[in-house]
Amino acid sequence: MSAGCQTVVTIVPEQGPYAIGDVLTCRADGYVKTYEWNDVLSGNVVISTTSVVTVSEGPFSYTCIVEIEEIECSASDDISGIGK
Repeated sequence: MSAGCQTVVTIVPEQGPYAIGDVLTCRADGYVKTYEWNDVLSGNVVISTTSVVTVSEGPFSYTCIVEIEEIECSASDDISGIGK
């Protein structure tokens, strides 16, 4: 979570095992203005701008960043695992 932002961001499911094709959903308190999923293992490349991302084969490490409209702040959550 970003400093000064009281929004709680969670990714579900929170833990694996993860299968190839599983959908991870980013949830946040408040009205979300934007979503951005980054692939940490690929240098933070943006892989989705919706609330969901699909697990691919092999190891993954994703960050979901949300911008909340009412309070003009952003917050994030991270998840890692292996798609099998």
